[in-house]
Amino acid sequence: MQGKFGRNYRLDIFTPQNKQVTIEPPFSIQFNLNRNVLSSANRGEITLYNLGANTRNQIFKDRYSLVLDWPIALFAGYGNRLHKIFIGKIFEAYSYKQNTEWITKIAFFDGMGAIQNSFTSVTVDKNTTREDIIKIVVADMKGVDVGALGTPAQGEGSPRGKSLIGQTSEILTTETDGKWFIDLAKINVLGENEVIEGRVIKLDPDDLLSTPRRRETFLDVSVLFEPQIEVGHIYEIESLEPKYNGQFKVLGFKHNVTISSAAAGNAITDIVLQFGASGLQEVAG
Repeated sequence: MQGKFGRNYRLDIFTPQNKQVTIEPPFSIQFNLNRNVLSSANRGEITLYNLGANTRNQIFKDRYSLVLDWPIALFAGYGNRLHKIFIGKIFEAYSYKQNTEWITKIAFFDGMGAIQNSFTSVTVDKNTTREDIIKIVVADMKGVDVGALGTPAQGEGSPRGKSLIGQTSEILTTETDGKWFIDLAKINVLGENEVIEGRVIKLDPDDLLSTPRRRETFLDVSVLFEPQIEVGHIYEIESLEPKYNGQFKVLGFKHNVTISSAAAGNAITDIVLQFGASGLQEVAG
């Protein structure tokens, strides 16, 4: 539990008028975020309390609005050490008064527009590698970039040349055998035992909220809010229970956190790890 005092956050919202709205303490925030290695858009929900009228009026978006470009970035952590824990686009935002409090709700996704609204129509030459095909396809997905490309993105992709026509996300699924995911606006393609290179996050046993739970090939671990955790990276467990010691691949996690000077609230990160993975290979991101 070393250093886990003084929860803090910063929320940046960029309106279609190119105006940045930044919200920080002392305003209270509650957020639920879900990030994973599935080929679908990660989702987040935020509740803010008692924002000023001017700020509330700037943060409104009907879910049926045709304006799609509402970027949002949430940084959170402890003290002055804030980590980027979610970036995406606002799907819906509104405010209402409940008793004496003004409540602002924001729902957002990472990669939803890229998945739903991208279309590819291109012919690739013979002998084009699978990695180059993936880069060509990802270029059609607005708002995301190429991240780590592991084994499923390697090898011969087009020995005879071919045409790629259709929804971009479906073409990407075909070319990678479904082994791609969007996280923090990057497309990553990883094999089962591959992880994105970077610093290894180690479990502090004092942060553990319950005994790890084994289910099939997965290990579920609930800890105090861990803002450094990253999808597709390595999470290391030591001296918790010998049978669980080792390095694991982070398949996904959920943050359920309240940051408020008025109430303690939840501060939980539920992590899903790939159990029994050995010989993890790092891939440049």
